[in-house]
Amino acid sequence: MPLQQELLLIFVLQPKQILTQQELISRLWPDQQAAKTQRPALSLAVHRLRQVFAQGPLGIEVIRSIYGKGYSFEAPVELMYMPEPKPDGSPSAPASASKETQLKAYDCSMASRLFYFEAHDYWPNRDPYRLPRQQWLLQQSVECDPNFSQGRLELCYFYLLQCLWGVRTAASTLPDLQSCLDLGDQQASQAPGWEAIKAETMSLLLWQPQTSQRLYGNWLGPSLPAGLPRFAWARHLIFTGRPRQALRLMAELLHQDLSQGWLVQSMAHCALGDIAAAEQAAQQQLRVNPALVGSKLFLAMLGALRGEAELATRLVEESGILERPFQGSMSMVAYGLAQGRLAKRAHQLLDEALALVSQDPDAAGALGYWGLTALALDRSYEAIGLLKLSVRRRCYAAPVLMATPFLHPHRRTPAAQLFRERMGQAFVTTPE
Repeated sequence: MPLQQELLLIFVLQPKQILTQQELISRLWPDQQAAKTQRPALSLAVHRLRQVFAQGPLGIEVIRSIYGKGYSFEAPVELMYMPEPKPDGSPSAPASASKETQLKAYDCSMASRLFYFEAHDYWPNRDPYRLPRQQWLLQQSVECDPNFSQGRLELCYFYLLQCLWGVRTAASTLPDLQSCLDLGDQQASQAPGWEAIKAETMSLLLWQPQTSQRLYGNWLGPSLPAGLPRFAWARHLIFTGRPRQALRLMAELLHQDLSQGWLVQSMAHCALGDIAAAEQAAQQQLRVNPALVGSKLFLAMLGALRGEAELATRLVEESGILERPFQGSMSMVAYGLAQGRLAKRAHQLLDEALALVSQDPDAAGALGYWGLTALALDRSYEAIGLLKLSVRRRCYAAPVLMATPFLHPHRRTPAAQLFRERMGQAFVTTPE
């Protein structure tokens, strides 16, 4: 709870020091009038924080009571971040700065890390509905510490993920992402792989893949650090026509980070037209973590592409998303349901998306996937409108559809033909 977080922050900033009850109360409740009545509240907060520690290896004794004095936090604490020195080598805070000023700086740094690690707590399930919450936490992290370059890199990555999953449209995301990139460029140093995030942004949100390749292609690749930047560059390669290069790039990560690497590999196999291999890779990811919502949705789309309607329906039901409020990621759900026993539900979702798009083109997200769903439901007129709009609004899903076989069953339809013609003019790639 927030009060426990504040109390923990105070403890870890001054480990193995006796902190009096009055000192803790004055920091937790700055209002002097209210502070006089907060001793029971402090005791309760300490008790509840101990109960949290009781669930881990440190145990409740990590917070020691000092009779008649206060409390001491007995766990070893490692400082993960120090304010960067100025160019002349002096510390960021002047030597004459008061202890209160220095503690405030440390408070900001530690609060930044708390937001950052909380964002990572949401990551294991790969749930599209949690992406906005992760984005907010990372925004708080970099607001607390504008020099935290890793937090800023991951914030940009989550903006891109929301576009990939259809949670937000490219048009609505781009201003926030561009602002974040501009602020990152102004920092004295960036997190490793910062250019890979910029390359994906330029390729798949600004639709300038050739410029991105010219700026970054000569040196990005195997030299990238493992993790988010390599995923970003791999997606750039996949959706600009070079899935084999992406597979080579991701080969090492399949051993280092199974949970994320396998999904990117699945996308690469899908782009190569090897749907069986794509399904095997996505299933491998689910074996590593059965709770992955995003992987179940992608597998449902692959099942629908292969005509396995019952499998696609079952995966969508297992994901639990059918019980959630409407969101752009519902486009993947609707496509997975289009051919099965829940096709009526797919029609309802498409109708809801069309109603939103008629009011605001940036309201539904994943316009390209909605167009694909309309094709799968034999609603050609709506498919033409949605696919045309996906090109006009530079939808992230549009290059995905161009690079993968999802449109192949409908390639002779006017909607698919018009879409490919428009994309050939707007999104120029360099295939393998």
